Amino acid sequence: MEHRMSPSSVRAPRLSRICLRVRDPGRSAEFYRAIFGLELLQFPAEEGSGATCAQRSSDTRLNCEVVFTEGLPPGDYLTGLDRVSFEVPSRESVDRVYEEARKRHARATQPRLYEGHWQTFIFDPDGYKVEVFTRAQNGPIRSPGDQD
Repeated sequence: MEHRMSPSSVRAPRLSRICLRVRDPGRSAEFYRAIFGLELLQFPAEEGSGATCAQRSSDTRLNCEVVFTEGLPPGDYLTGLDRVSFEVPSRESVDRVYEEARKRHARATQPRLYEGHWQTFIFDPDGYKVEVFTRAQNGPIRSPGDQD
């Protein structure tokens, strides 16, 4: 007999870390720090071997690390990852990220309303697509177990 867990007995996992293979970890760490406000946590002593950036929050459920590991092969086509997404609190935040990306000559799509939320896509130095979006006009995002 197959045992199934009821949905109420399983707590939804939270995303803790994204590891991206990149050509230049230092360049990638600086890009994510400058445009997305991530904090550089570590850069190993061995030059170019990797870097870790993170978004810190007083709510530990919202921490997110992006680890950059050297080793992306040459070429323009990336496989296996469609996008990385960051949720921001407002449409103005989407616009600010877009403007910061354009100021740094990053490829970015004009912010737009799509299926009820504002979004822009920023392309990092290695070509990874990074979505920045907000659902703020639909009210705050709540996690299971959040209380009013």
